[in-house]
Amino acid sequence: MTDARTMLSFSIETETKKGVIEQPVPVPGPGEVLIKMSVVGICGSDIHYYRSAACGAFQIREAFTPGHEACGVVEALGDGVTGLEVGQLSAINPSRTCGECSHCLDGDNHLCTNNGFMGSASRFPHSQGMMKEYFLVKQGQCYPVPDETPVEQLACAEPFSVALHALQRAGNLFGKRVLIVGGGTIGQLAAIGAKLAGASFVALSDPTEHARTVAQQVGVDVSVDSLLPLDQKLDTLGLFDVCLEAAGAEPALADCIELLKRKGVIVQIGTLPIMQGRANFNAIMAKELDYRGSFRFHQEFRHAVELIVSGKVDLSPILSGSYPLSQASKAFDRAVEGGTATKLTVLAER
Repeated sequence: MTDARTMLSFSIETETKKGVIEQPVPVPGPGEVLIKMSVVGICGSDIHYYRSAACGAFQIREAFTPGHEACGVVEALGDGVTGLEVGQLSAINPSRTCGECSHCLDGDNHLCTNNGFMGSASRFPHSQGMMKEYFLVKQGQCYPVPDETPVEQLACAEPFSVALHALQRAGNLFGKRVLIVGGGTIGQLAAIGAKLAGASFVALSDPTEHARTVAQQVGVDVSVDSLLPLDQKLDTLGLFDVCLEAAGAEPALADCIELLKRKGVIVQIGTLPIMQGRANFNAIMAKELDYRGSFRFHQEFRHAVELIVSGKVDLSPILSGSYPLSQASKAFDRAVEGGTATKLTVLAER
């Protein structure tokens, strides 16, 4: 159902057919909440969809709106919705788990086999995203916050949750030496979280000067060029207890393996391509390394929101620029360029 109003929405159909279109404003049904978008962040998966109309194996097969990092204001409530009020600023959890599969029943909702995660073309019909003026969510996806909460930081609650989940997978970090390989949004947020978790030394490696500069701003102890020869990185950094692969690149994983102490822990956050033989997997055996995967997030979303609202973390160093929704293509084009931005956001303009 729709009301009489129209709204702006960013839509991708093919590699060449994409941009801002007009759509009718939806009406919330029972248990649903209509949100007026405040800010939506551009994620790496959004960039893939924009550039090639696909993200890995997930091909866009119908008009698709990206965006799963967002916050907004409650515009209207469907029947049966309680605990929310029109006008409330809310962080939006994009996860829509089924609640019925074995993983959900075991409490591992983030591993749900039927997750309608917003802004994803992994299923058909696609799960539409939030890069539009108005969108519908379930009541449980809304996390109300004080009006004075900085909205651009609040929109980072989702990627911050991903970083916090990866750190939880790493185990107790108190007093540990932690290396993050990859200085994109997740890597920078993981550095912030590692410091918060009590790591005694946090280093970040990345090939771009921009990422290394941001890393210093978020408080890492050392940032280095990941393209340096391994022996130079060893001389500069030493060995680590925990390494987080946040680049989605085989050379990054290779560095994690080589720069870990014996019995160290690797956490893979990035989505790696087909391996080309750079990584020395035998070292995982010889050093008795503990290799762990980390997928999305679960209860960390609420914690991320609480940390942002309380001011215990400052995510502003990762914010690299904002664009009005009508100019979202400019934001995507800058993101595709790479090397000059960490987190770009798209803002509501009316």
